[in-house]
Amino acid sequence: MKLVRDAAKSDYPDYKIINITTAGFPLFKKSVVCLATLQKGLPVVMDFTLKLLNLGLNKNQISKLLSIDEVLINNAFYDLERNNMYDAKLNKLTDDGRKYISTNKYESLQRVELPIIVDGYSGYISKSRNHISNRSAKSLNLNTLEPILDKHNNNSIQGRYIKQILKEYITENNLDYEGELVEIVKVINKETEYIKMYIVVMESPDGRCKLVVYDKNTKIDYLESQLYSAEEIGIKFFADKTIDLFLNNINENENFDLSEEEEIHDILDSNFFNNDYNQIYFDIPMIEAYKINDEWIKDLERYLKRRLNVKIRFNGSKYPTTYIKNRVFDIIMLSQKYKNLELEHSINYEYAKVIFDKNSGYIDKISKYNLPLINNSSCITHKFFKVNNVPSELFKQSNASGNVKFISSTTELKQITKNIIESAKSLDIEMENYYGIGWLDNGEFLNEHNFANLKLASNNKNFSDFTRNLNASMVEVIERVGTNNQINKYYYNEFQTNYPDLFYALDRLKVYRNSMQHNDLNSHTLEKYLKYIETDLGGSFPEFLPNGYLILQSVILNDIYSAIKKTSEALRKVLL
Repeated sequence: MKLVRDAAKSDYPDYKIINITTAGFPLFKKSVVCLATLQKGLPVVMDFTLKLLNLGLNKNQISKLLSIDEVLINNAFYDLERNNMYDAKLNKLTDDGRKYISTNKYESLQRVELPIIVDGYSGYISKSRNHISNRSAKSLNLNTLEPILDKHNNNSIQGRYIKQILKEYITENNLDYEGELVEIVKVINKETEYIKMYIVVMESPDGRCKLVVYDKNTKIDYLESQLYSAEEIGIKFFADKTIDLFLNNINENENFDLSEEEEIHDILDSNFFNNDYNQIYFDIPMIEAYKINDEWIKDLERYLKRRLNVKIRFNGSKYPTTYIKNRVFDIIMLSQKYKNLELEHSINYEYAKVIFDKNSGYIDKISKYNLPLINNSSCITHKFFKVNNVPSELFKQSNASGNVKFISSTTELKQITKNIIESAKSLDIEMENYYGIGWLDNGEFLNEHNFANLKLASNNKNFSDFTRNLNASMVEVIERVGTNNQINKYYYNEFQTNYPDLFYALDRLKVYRNSMQHNDLNSHTLEKYLKYIETDLGGSFPEFLPNGYLILQSVILNDIYSAIKKTSEALRKVLL
């Protein structure tokens, strides 16, 4: 990114850089099947045989002179005759054979398949090279742009371009022949690939906006006009879907002594790891603007190996993309390997910051910049401040989970699940007696046998399995009970009204189950999830706490058991 920024500053010294974003520009990969006349030399044995025949030698003489088995010479004779260079009946060279003697080349009409790429914006055709596949683009979290041109329209693939590519192919592969295109037979469309480039948004001294495209530090002039054409037909360049959530929930109450910086910094600049700070502190909002990649994680690990300290505090109410979530989990795995890496999380959004040795650093007050465009009406811009004085409370040890007691043994886990199952069956009978409808599957706890080997939620997978299985045996059964009794939305209506304590205990289970099974929660479920996280874990996602999942498992089970007992007591009083 610095390479691009420096190039843009050099090319436009009076302009202010607003934003630099990476984008994958589409390249249509195709294969052109054509007929070409190839002019090339003969294999060595055939070449010598032809030239010695021209001197009047026979098969036996040629075999002895070349010290080659006569069988190979017979094969050479056969191939020369097949290539119309030697007439066996007349025992003499043909016109093509004599032409070869003078040029050391012969012509052969062959079917050739040439791999090409067509620029999805300009239509420029070139020899195919390795670019980024669609699958790789997804794994790299690269924002891929829609093309301007139609991938399936091959009218632009004309002979004059393919002739040049054929020559390039022969030259670059050091082939010992020349070729001339005769005819294009067909064009085969293949998977679209992408080239990573940078879109730079700049503002002129008089406030005009300008978009420029760079390939590393080289400005790609033709793409500037193409970019505006793409904008006019609705193609999106700036795809951050999380900036509004961030700006609407940002915590502005930070007590820092700041001075504005003219220089643009990168909060996630890997060059920070080239220094010998005793500690680097990062505060990283979980939004698309801050993309942690594999290289950054590798640089982080190299820094940790030098026995230097790093503290990272992630903030935000959700993971913006699966890619970012996976990178964060990679860092969590790293923290289990290196004790000098400390991680925290808060569901409350704060500005990104980096602090060096607890006394200086930078804050990035990110915001939206309005663009004079129809389909790309805004982009992100970064405003940096130097931190002159760092408040000590920034480095206070988090106590998100406090001294919460949790189920820590399988014996304890089996006992509470046994209690829940037994009390659930008793409550089912009491519900039947009072309301005429229970809450279990014909009085039985669904998949009861599975809970005999229930695992402690010591990790993400165990907690996911736990919430999915328990939700299936309780919440999903209640929903089916309502359906079987022709009661529409029974769980959210009659059940919630009649058994409020039990409903809310099960709702906690269902929300946590959804958080594990779905990457993106709807706004209503997300709001409830954050409230539960605030109550149960002090506002930190469980993966950031040593016993986070165990605490949630304990809260869910204890809450359900307590609600069952409370509901049962209430029904008994009414039934007496």
